[in-house]
Amino acid sequence: MPNIYNGLMYFRKSRWAQKFFNTASYVAENWEDVRKTMLINCHDEFPSTDVVFALAYRIIDPTSQKLIDYEWFKFIHNKPAVNNLEKQSDHIKYLMPNRAGRHLYLGEQRVSRPWHYVKKDIEVHEI
Repeated sequence: MPNIYNGLMYFRKSRWAQKFFNTASYVAENWEDVRKTMLINCHDEFPSTDVVFALAYRIIDPTSQKLIDYEWFKFIHNKPAVNNLEKQSDHIKYLMPNRAGRHLYLGEQRVSRPWHYVKKDIEVHEI
């Protein structure tokens, strides 16, 4: 399925958007049947927007011809598996945010777009 992670979403009111949300609504409302008949080895008891939106988009645009993928619209994802961090020590180092003036850094990377993080009690250190 297309990678339609929904941590950040933008859409314009249109027939295409209405078709997408109608399809997503159908998938979510009929989750039990959908996961048994349309998905392989789906262990999600409840529908998540990640899976529902990806499946809805695959249904209305199976070859992803209309999929918009702007680099500037992506966000920084701070989960270990997403960033190929296997050791806990790597994860802790990666999660260490620092501020220098008005700028925020994760490790040596300056944050220039929305940052999706999972650890809510994280401290930002001044450098």
